[in-house]
Amino acid sequence: VWTSDGYVLFWTAPKGKDWHNTAVGYVVYRFAKGQKQDLEDASKIVAVTNETFCPLPYVKGKEKYTYYVTALNRLHNESKAKKKILKL
Repeated sequence: VWTSDGYVLFWTAPKGKDWHNTAVGYVVYRFAKGQKQDLEDASKIVAVTNETFCPLPYVKGKEKYTYYVTALNRLHNESKAKKKILKL
């Protein structure tokens, strides 16, 4: 979504069944077109946040990026990723 502060990626918080699987934070990964999409590569993390949004860098619509968002529980166990492809 374009805002007055630039592009922002939003997502919906997952619903946990109880305290040990409720999301308390999120990790946002970014991969350029053609890059190996490896969530084990910490250099691809663009944000760790407890919000359900993340401001994104704007590069004039010339690059296509794939973003993944994972959830963290209170023990910082990471969920499987949700994928979104954006041209920024």
